[in-house]
Amino acid sequence: MPVNYSIEEMTGKTYGRWTVLGGLRKQTPKPKAPNQTLCQCSCGTKRWVQLTGLRNGRSTSCGCKSKEMHSRMIQRYAPLPKSFTEAA
Repeated sequence: MPVNYSIEEMTGKTYGRWTVLGGLRKQTPKPKAPNQTLCQCSCGTKRWVQLTGLRNGRSTSCGCKSKEMHSRMIQRYAPLPKSFTEAA
């Protein structure tokens, strides 16, 4: 059975890298449109995030986590040649 959280209960809590700041809005005026809340990522980005994405773990960051992981993979598996890394 799904648990319904109120915005007041979610405010201040962290889901992945998101911290819920509060506020509630609908993305569109359609009755079944998902509710969104204002969140701040650990990198400082503020965005409106769907509540269902926070609750089920689908939304964990603004995209900074993916960029960091990609950067680490490149550094680990495709390091620059020594001539590029040396200071001129």
